[in-house]
Amino acid sequence: MDYHKPIPLKQPPVLDAIEVEENGEPLVCLSDYGEDFIFEPVYYNKGIQGSINTLYAREQVAQKLLKASKLLPHGYKFKIFDAWRPFDVQMSLYNSFLQENLELKSAGKSLEEIRKITRQYVTFPSRDPMKPFLHATGGAIDLTIVDQGRYVDMGTEFDAFMDKAHTCYFEINNSDATITRNRRLLYNVMSECGFVNYPFEWWHFDYGDPVWAFYNSCNAIYGGIGSCE
Repeated sequence: MDYHKPIPLKQPPVLDAIEVEENGEPLVCLSDYGEDFIFEPVYYNKGIQGSINTLYAREQVAQKLLKASKLLPHGYKFKIFDAWRPFDVQMSLYNSFLQENLELKSAGKSLEEIRKITRQYVTFPSRDPMKPFLHATGGAIDLTIVDQGRYVDMGTEFDAFMDKAHTCYFEINNSDATITRNRRLLYNVMSECGFVNYPFEWWHFDYGDPVWAFYNSCNAIYGGIGSCE
């Protein structure tokens, strides 16, 4: 495969009209898939209410992640930050980022504009399984690449909600060849195995959920799951 193929500029997903045809696929524990992954459950480590220290995803997602890991160059591994996410964690993240963005009111932004900015990065925490927030589906994965245990440079930290986190930022600005190469590696390996990228976050990939459905012009096969048990 071509690790260095340029990342295409994509339009933001529009999810309002996406329908879910839940296929009933179970969540599985990603740690059961061997030593190909390194885990860093960031929200549990930060002590966010409701967070868990075990990462779960849908069965096909886990299998595709394992396949993608085999495509990485020697010595590289995936470090996974988050996968299936409880409702309480999503609510906490949404409210926290919304409060941060309320400071924008002083810059002339309306409340509706602020909510739109917030939802660009943190999906509204719906409990409706047919209109789920992405990480409720078990189809959304947040991850990066490490080389011999060291992070490769992706230009921003995980959960850095800023323009530089947009997947194509360095493609467009042509400002750092190393970061561009690293993002292309992650994007192309994941794409090769059927994932799609959420264009505002270089670390976020989807399979089977509404974002995946939007870019594949089909219905989602994963709805929201309220519990990992």
